Amino acid sequence: MWSTPTLLLAAAALLSSLTRVEAICLTDANADLVANNFATLFSNYSEAFANKTLAVDYTDQTDSVSWLISNGTACSKPLGALSFSSRAGLEAAQAMQPNLPFVVENIFHDCTNVFIRWEFDVKPQQVQGIAILQTVPNTQCEEEAESQPYLIKNVFSEFNTAAFITKPWILSWHLSLWCGSQMETYLVSLT
Repeated sequence: MWSTPTLLLAAAALLSSLTRVEAICLTDANADLVANNFATLFSNYSEAFANKTLAVDYTDQTDSVSWLISNGTACSKPLGALSFSSRAGLEAAQAMQPNLPFVVENIFHDCTNVFIRWEFDVKPQQVQGIAILQTVPNTQCEEEAESQPYLIKNVFSEFNTAAFITKPWILSWHLSLWCGSQMETYLVSLT
């Protein structure tokens, strides 16, 4: 039979372990870092940087990209579907895309999400968009977690796709990524 002091010590130890749960929440500095990491994926892409800042199970759902791919081509990408279902998928796509002048205009955040308003500052028509970046704490090695405390796990983003039509060099990347030879047919139909 357990003695009263033993039971009290066991209960105190249990309660102590339960109260050690630490609330994890993005700070303003964390949110700024996450937003700038997202911008760097477009303005100065490298696979090493993507591996340091994106979760392995990363996803991206962007109907704007899906519409650009599907509109006028035989290569449909249904609206509402994931644009990228993994970090590897995004890495393959970004490795083929030219770096773009990605400018973060505004950053807002809650405890786990960063909301940004951004633009590609290219002429003749700038491309503006918004993105919701869902984050998770970085549980990789301590050294990496210190420099990147949060990883981007999921992205939901939209932008003014009509501006891309005036930029065939950007548009061709999106179409060649999924449609290959269908790209030429689509670009000819725009002129």
